[in-house]
Amino acid sequence: MLDFIDAVFCSHDHLDHLDPFAVEGIAKASPGSVFVVPESAVAQATGLVGDHTRVITGQVDSTVKVGSMSVHTVPAAHGTGRDPVAECVWEADPIVGWRFVGFVVDIGGTRVYHAGDTSIYPGMVERLQNLEIDIALLPINGRDWFRERHGIIGNMDEREAAYLANAIGAKVLIPMHYDMFAGNPGSPGRLADLCAKEFPAQTIVVPGRCRRWVYHP
Repeated sequence: MLDFIDAVFCSHDHLDHLDPFAVEGIAKASPGSVFVVPESAVAQATGLVGDHTRVITGQVDSTVKVGSMSVHTVPAAHGTGRDPVAECVWEADPIVGWRFVGFVVDIGGTRVYHAGDTSIYPGMVERLQNLEIDIALLPINGRDWFRERHGIIGNMDEREAAYLANAIGAKVLIPMHYDMFAGNPGSPGRLADLCAKEFPAQTIVVPGRCRRWVYHP
């Protein structure tokens, strides 16, 4: 029973990030919880939660207070083409606003970057360097023409995640989005091998399922 939740972060409206059953269930089980979503998903989230006061808009390049946390929203690039920047999917849609975002959550002085679904885009490294990330949660499932022709939208791969974590100075790298869908996997082992060879000082954490991991700065 998820009756202990304070905040839920939904980076965009895809079902694996804004799951109607999960949102409704958490909203009922944890009546004090709030839901942070991009502006394009506010209406959908409000309908699921049933209370607009519990839905917080994550505006890109702005910071909001969520309880004792500070949440800074950053853009994400998540499209179906080989060049997401050319598609402008990482820019604000003039009608629905930002669709794909990530969140930098400051919890007691520790900054956690949840990338959501994203590839690497121009200016991303510099933007994140300025935010002084401690823990980076990055997707590693990659993207390719064969998956995209079947409508499977990808992200950065293991190598890109390793290089990004190193470039932004993240103390800890936690891989994600690697075992959710058949035919769209990533490999934490490959990520660990890459970092061992190229960034041996990089700490990688792969939490066990249903296990708690505690970060001590």
